[in-house]
Amino acid sequence: MTARSPGPEAPFWTRRRSIALGGLLLLPYLASASLRDLWAPDEPRYAEIAREIVRSGDVLVMHLAGRLYPDKPPLLFWIVALLGSLGNWTGIAMRAVSIASTVGSALLLVRLAGQDRATRRLAPLIFLSLALVVELGGRLQIDPLLAFLCIASIERLSRPSRGRRDLLAAGAFAGLAGLAKGPVAWAIVALSSIAIGLVRGKPPAATDEAVRPRPGWGTWALTILVVLAPVGLWAVLATLSEPALREDLFYGQHVGRAVEGTQHGAPFWKHALTLPVWLLPWTPAVIVGLGDAWRARRIARGERSDGDLALLRAAAWLMALFVFFSILPPK
Repeated sequence: MTARSPGPEAPFWTRRRSIALGGLLLLPYLASASLRDLWAPDEPRYAEIAREIVRSGDVLVMHLAGRLYPDKPPLLFWIVALLGSLGNWTGIAMRAVSIASTVGSALLLVRLAGQDRATRRLAPLIFLSLALVVELGGRLQIDPLLAFLCIASIERLSRPSRGRRDLLAAGAFAGLAGLAKGPVAWAIVALSSIAIGLVRGKPPAATDEAVRPRPGWGTWALTILVVLAPVGLWAVLATLSEPALREDLFYGQHVGRAVEGTQHGAPFWKHALTLPVWLLPWTPAVIVGLGDAWRARRIARGERSDGDLALLRAAAWLMALFVFFSILPPK
């Protein structure tokens, strides 16, 4: 008998192991969402707004304890009103939108992680174990829904073979993100996509079938309309129904906040102190990764590997948003 030569070593991060570990990482989210009451300040308020939509039947003008609530656009409240009424207003029913959004964000990161198989399988696991995601991913908050919609838009815009459909889909996701939290969503998508797009790899070959003609101006104009339409149409209809909302919806709750900086105000260095905490337990890895990205930027464009590109794009994405929200007066 002849001894068989050993086959190739199986990778540690197999798809099955990644799915199993991802399921385990979701258990704290499910337990938190189902076993505790709504936590102040945001969860009770958001739940009550959703209840008042069902009680009043008014889906355009949000109310809290019978008073106008112009602070946030309505997308989350519409979803929670539907889920809450179907699920007897239990915590797990109302928080289901956040859990689903968190899972969706993790899955989208597989597409954004580059071509390396191990990186694609690790990315969602790292995301689900970040302190900030664990803190908010199972709560009744706008941020998980906002993150999913923004990442979905960014993923479409960052596709090398981006075509007309991708651009319009990116606009639709960005439009819904605006309906979830207002114009700040558009800043997140635009800054992130620009930062990622500035990192270039090897130019594609002229015969590469994946390369498509760039969308024309007509497609871009239609995309901008798709971005603006959801929140813009709602704001107009809500103002026609309740004229007292005009100043808040068209100035106070976005431009006014950014200019005045009266809500969530903090010094510009606040995120430099809080971000390392929210990135735990991966803070050391992020710091090392930023250092590696700084060194990788010197590699010639045509010589960058898939790993170099993924690292540079992740660093550019992180730093673009970090600088923007540090400069912005509201934190």
